[in-house]
Amino acid sequence: MFRGYTQFQLILGLGAPLLPGPIPKRHWTVCSMDGSEAIRILEEKGFLLAPETVKLVLSSENPEELVNRITEKCSGKLFVTPEDLQEKEKTKIVQEEKKVVVRRPSSFRPLAREVEARVEKIRDAEVLSRGNVEDFVAYFRSRYEKTVKILRRRGSITKITDVRKRKERELRIAGLVYEKRRTKNGHLMITLEDDTGRANVLVPKSDNQLMALAEDLLLDTVVAVDVRKGNGSLLIAKSIIEPGVPKKDPASAGEEVMAAVISDPHVGSKLFMKKNFEKMIAWLNGDTDNEKYLRIAEKVKYVIITGDLVDGIGIYPGQEEELEYEDLFEQYKKFSEYILQIPEYVHVIIIPGNHDGVRTADPQPSIPPELVPELKGLGNVHFGTSPSWWNVHGIKTLLYHGTSFDDIVANVNTVTYNEPEKILRKVLMTRHLHPFYGGKPLIPTEDDPMTIDELPDMILTGHIHKNAYLNQNGVVSVNGGTWQQITPYQQKQGHKPTPCQLPVIDLNRMNIKVVRFDKGS
Repeated sequence: MFRGYTQFQLILGLGAPLLPGPIPKRHWTVCSMDGSEAIRILEEKGFLLAPETVKLVLSSENPEELVNRITEKCSGKLFVTPEDLQEKEKTKIVQEEKKVVVRRPSSFRPLAREVEARVEKIRDAEVLSRGNVEDFVAYFRSRYEKTVKILRRRGSITKITDVRKRKERELRIAGLVYEKRRTKNGHLMITLEDDTGRANVLVPKSDNQLMALAEDLLLDTVVAVDVRKGNGSLLIAKSIIEPGVPKKDPASAGEEVMAAVISDPHVGSKLFMKKNFEKMIAWLNGDTDNEKYLRIAEKVKYVIITGDLVDGIGIYPGQEEELEYEDLFEQYKKFSEYILQIPEYVHVIIIPGNHDGVRTADPQPSIPPELVPELKGLGNVHFGTSPSWWNVHGIKTLLYHGTSFDDIVANVNTVTYNEPEKILRKVLMTRHLHPFYGGKPLIPTEDDPMTIDELPDMILTGHIHKNAYLNQNGVVSVNGGTWQQITPYQQKQGHKPTPCQLPVIDLNRMNIKVVRFDKGS
């Protein structure tokens, strides 16, 4: 009854087993209390026990001693796990698991060990919302205001209600794309909405270039349009201006350090490419016969993981048939074991994805420490929301898993799963991580954290399972691929994953090297 807990149960706060750990034997004393009575007493005291805690109490030679320990150590806690009873032993276990047996060539010189880490979370996304009408109004107002501020840098904008008051025949307006529809004559009619009203803008079918751009506009994005006044209230489009990315100087860390980008490992799936992933972990420790790859490993100071750490439970119908571990906590335990094998001088940054044990709606909260207790408190492991902003060795970095990318593929004719660089370009052109509303779930917050209101130096994403690289006017974007074989569901959708191809970013020169761990490389 304690196996197969879904993310939905975790969101609702329902009990689930945490990772088991041994309680060290102490000087046992004779005790008349049995395990069942001990559990009854603890329940009367208001404690909720994890299933493994219940097992410990029932099998204990001294249940009374455990009752006293729980009462003393867990005062104020509602849910008691085995880890609550073994802080010292837990630390010892973590230290032991950090030891890695690898074959390090004598020529391996980890230069990154000598470099001081410079990693700082700039900000997490606000993830709390009441979910009422006022929150939605505030959210879209925030989206509109942030994006219009970007558009104003490219020219003055007239409010929609002021268009007819102005004497000029031609001017520029801006607003949310409220609606798109074909006219009976084959033109495209776009309805824009700003904070004063709405306007209908006709895109003539004779302008092929403008028509193609208009057809690819996503609803709910904010754009500017140069218009000419027509008859009545009609406005005729002359050009469409997306927020886009102005040219910027490339960033530089100023010293020889590298960041490896891992996305979508899906630990716990039968399709997780375990041997390839272990080969990558060994490479980080200097275990490789490839001299070129060895020189790269020496400079890796950061490992950045952009979500879907595990395969999760209850994500899609029939998923249990593809799982190696049907317990979510066991999946995270295996994931944590891999992270503990990464050299201690390498800093690891982790955000969640739609398969992880948090809500799937954007923005997603950080991975809760209860899922990864082995990593809790480690100085070189950092957790953030999706999206979140980081300073990684002087490089302003935006991390986002990419859940909304499905909506972009579904609503933009020129974008496919097999060209994720076009998805990244669309995100940058709209300056929004979740541009389309009404597809993948979105939580309304007073301040829209999905708008890219300031330019990052680097955007790192995942979700699509296919590697992609883009340099848009000095902003470097990388989709990290996957470490999972193609699933039957992906085959039906026409995906072509590129598993086990590890992007490594030279933060000094902002160029990308790919270290291949796929079969036959």
